[in-house]
Amino acid sequence: MNTPMHPDIVDQYDILDFLDEWMISAPGEFNKSWIIKELGWQNAPAEYIAKYNQWITHWLELKVKGGMIQRVGDKRGWYRYADGDLEEMDIINASGEPVDIWLPLNLSDYVRLFPGNISVFAGSKDAGKSTFLLNIAKENRHKEWDIHYYSSEMGSHEMKTRLELWPEMTAENWYKFENFHCYERAGRFEDVIPSGPDKLILIDFLECHGDFFKMGGMMKRIHDKLDGAICIIAIQKNKGQEFGLGGQRSVEVSRLYVGMDFGKAHIVSAKNFRDPARNPRGFDCRYKIHNGYNIEMVDTWHQGGDEE
Repeated sequence: MNTPMHPDIVDQYDILDFLDEWMISAPGEFNKSWIIKELGWQNAPAEYIAKYNQWITHWLELKVKGGMIQRVGDKRGWYRYADGDLEEMDIINASGEPVDIWLPLNLSDYVRLFPGNISVFAGSKDAGKSTFLLNIAKENRHKEWDIHYYSSEMGSHEMKTRLELWPEMTAENWYKFENFHCYERAGRFEDVIPSGPDKLILIDFLECHGDFFKMGGMMKRIHDKLDGAICIIAIQKNKGQEFGLGGQRSVEVSRLYVGMDFGKAHIVSAKNFRDPARNPRGFDCRYKIHNGYNIEMVDTWHQGGDEE
């Protein structure tokens, strides 16, 4: 739905449902022009734009009446999503302790993750996203995690082949630890992922086709389901781009966001530094993958653009 749609063949109610989906990941404030640009309709013929404006106006009126969106002060024609959900924080009983988790490329030395956090590895083709997530699964099996691995591309035979790349491992060795579970799943992960502070959820990978603005809403629904679980998500990225598909929407709920091109990792965002005086945002690290499973750091993390 990124390309303009002919208003004579698209049902108005399909558009209203589509706008409801868009609203989940809407920016802080928006108007009709913003919506048209977000949906890729700005270059449509003038008669299409008139029809789109009519439908969007009707949708805005419905949502204002229903209390889903609110007008923004005295800014004529501007709105914001009205989120009425509010839960008081239990600060007294909060643990405050980061989780014990192994991350590749010594990332655990630079960042901390807390219960309920999402981390993202956004990688271009052949950057090693699956290898990174499988290593996370392997290295954390001996900890107190209940690990759930969701693959959108690999069936059981291919998954078995990947698991047995490690010389010391067979599929039976992986599964003799009852805390490791694999599933073939391509979407709506919020419907199936478990929640709770002992759960480690690995999504390989989160697919988004065409309407990339939806990525933010997809991640938010996963985040809302975690209830203390840790979720690490792999997403696709175009080579040379900083952000994965979904742009900055894919960063919004993540506490750690790593971009990966073949042989190079880049920390796009990190919220909880292990050393408060050293923000690793913008750090680069080169790596190699040997035999399809072994991740080797070629150099240490350093400020992007520097060579060591």
